[in-house]
Amino acid sequence: MLRRVFTGKTNIASARLYVSAMGLYQLELNGKRVGDQYFTPGWTAYDFRYQYQTYDVTAQLNPGKNCLGALLGDGWFRGFMASGHNRNSYGTKLALLGSWSLHIRMASSKSLALTRAGRRRPAPF
Repeated sequence: MLRRVFTGKTNIASARLYVSAMGLYQLELNGKRVGDQYFTPGWTAYDFRYQYQTYDVTAQLNPGKNCLGALLGDGWFRGFMASGHNRNSYGTKLALLGSWSLHIRMASSKSLALTRAGRRRPAPF
């Protein structure tokens, strides 16, 4: 499980979150699920490409304290593939890559990277 607490601005016009993972992920922002898909980012040939999703999270941001959480799972990246007992087809370490695009009223765009500065903990599943 990954977790990042940050402070939101009061004058945000729009906020987009771009996310990909080595493995599967599920996001929550301020205790509410982000997006409605399951098994994201979906199967892909990780040797050649990574899929990413874009989420409009404008309505989920608070002016003040916010918390973004992510659950990561093996999925097709390092889970069991096809028949047999083959694991780690594409790698052994899970990872999440995310970036914000914030458009502030009467100002320019700002980006906030999701980095190792966030807290990591084993998840209960």
